[in-house]
Amino acid sequence: MSGFKIEGIHAFVAVDPVSGDEGVMGANLDGTMYPLVSADPTRFHIYKKLAEDISRVTGQKYRVIRFDNRVDVTDEILKGSTA
Repeated sequence: MSGFKIEGIHAFVAVDPVSGDEGVMGANLDGTMYPLVSADPTRFHIYKKLAEDISRVTGQKYRVIRFDNRVDVTDEILKGSTA
């Protein structure tokens, strides 16, 4: 993807029905556990299907949360800021 810059990500988050606690969902793909976090539409739709499948099997609800307030932390560290 030439010129692609991440401006936001979507996280697929499982929600504990009792406490309301949240955690990033993950899926075992080819023997490796991947967090369901996407930065592009193609991966979003793949992960949405996985999240729906996980929710159906486990009975646990999930949310999709968009994070779009980009801060380049490494740039802040280089400037001497503590993040």
